[in-house]
This record gives sequence, C-alpha cells and structure tokens, in this order.
Amino acid sequence: MKKVILVTLMLFFLNQKVNANQQMEYRCLVDYTQLVMNAQAYYIQNKSYKTAFDFNELGIRISSDNDPYYPERFFHLDESLVRDYKITINGTLLTLKSNDKTLISADLNNLGENIKISAQIQSYTPSDLFVDFYFYNPETMKNEINLQINFGDQKIVNEFVSRSWGFKGTYDYYLDCQDEIEKTTFKEYQQHWISLYEAISKKKAEYTN
Repeated sequence: MKKVILVTLMLFFLNQKVNANQQMEYRCLVDYTQLVMNAQAYYIQNKSYKTAFDFNELGIRISSDNDPYYPERFFHLDESLVRDYKITINGTLLTLKSNDKTLISADLNNLGENIKISAQIQSYTPSDLFVDFYFYNPETMKNEINLQINFGDQKIVNEFVSRSWGFKGTYDYYLDCQDEIEKTTFKEYQQHWISLYEAISKKKAEYTN
C-alpha cells in the first residue's frame, strides 16, 4: 500500500512539473516612435502615401479633412509607440500580445481557417540557429508578422543576437527587438527558441547540416 501511495505521489509531482514547463514566454520590445514620426510628414504632404503600419494596433487615429484643430491626416496617438510583444505558450494555447492588446489567442492543434502560425528553420547546427516565426490574425492584425532570430555560438547579448520584428514581404520594416536578453548560455538560448519552433511546428527540430 505504501508503495502505491509513493508511486502515485511521484507521478503527481512529475505531472505538475511537466505542466509548469509547458508554459513558455518570448518577448520583443519594439520602438516605432521614429519611424511613425517620419511617416507623419509624408502622410500629411501626400494624400496617396500609404504606410505598412497597423494604426489599430498602435492606437493611431487620423484627422479628417474637417478637423478644427489639426491638419488632415494628422496622427493622434492614443497609445504608446513602444510595443512590448509577448508570445506565450501554455500547453497548446498560443497567445500573442502587443502591450495589453491581444492579437492572437489560438489553440495550436486547431487554428481554424484564418489564423496563421508557422515556423521555419533556416539553419540549425551545434554552433548556430537561424529561424523564422510567422503570425497573422486578419481580425486583429493588418500585416503578417515575421519574427526572425539569428545567432551563433558566442556571448548571448543584444550585440551578438539578431532579433527582428518585421512585416512579411515589407523589407523596409524589420525592427530590432530592444529588450535586454536575460543572462544565459548559447545552448540554453538555442533550446529556448527551438522549444517555440517545436511547439508551433509540432515536430522535433533536427540539425540542417
């Protein structure tokens, strides 16, 4: 009887540990301020000018032609242009947030027809990792987002790790993630992103060469 209880307790604590390990978080802090301010001038001067920025996500309102105080197409900022993107995986549930705004909340086993979440490894070896992640929800996002991660076997700090948040197909807008990387090793950091790849692709990552 004691053995049965002991085994049951061991299985319980093991299951608790597995469930805890299933929750993963990935961040990318992007500052749109300078680019949006640059776009503002063109937007006012040229009525045909278009930008790839997602005004709904960024909280930007546009003045109409009968605004009594501001010129037509003037940007009104209702939210911060510094966006803290967070990708969280809890079991099979993936959530993508821009500050407090939820862009995607989807079960990876049942995405539906419109939501797109995918991952593609460009290079994965014992000494490097280059991987792309793609996210799109047409109900909340103007653009399909491409999170691109690229680094080699050296000190894991912002200076040596390329993390880019871009609009797929719009190469003018690939912005660096500016949040500081927590202290870690190359192997740990490589596994950190491989875990996201495996959760999204639902297959084990293999070395490319």
